[in-house]
Amino acid sequence: MHQLQFLRYIKDERWADEDSCREAKKMMTIMIHLHYLAKQGLPIRGHQDDLTASADNNKGNLILLLEHQAKVTLMLRHISRC
Repeated sequence: MHQLQFLRYIKDERWADEDSCREAKKMMTIMIHLHYLAKQGLPIRGHQDDLTASADNNKGNLILLLEHQAKVTLMLRHISRC
């Protein structure tokens, strides 16, 4: 299923509750980031591929990309409230 089709499906009335919709959006975010890493030819894993890795260690490209996305999302929410 194409990304845009999936996003339209998420917005559709087919979801029973908000939790299901929220989980689907999270999965879509992960899929978009995996697709980006694959297109760039970058590995998903790093040297230290767990969530408890310190900032000094390479946590892995996927985890770092998701953390970056979370920071950007928080900043955009903050900016939109101003």
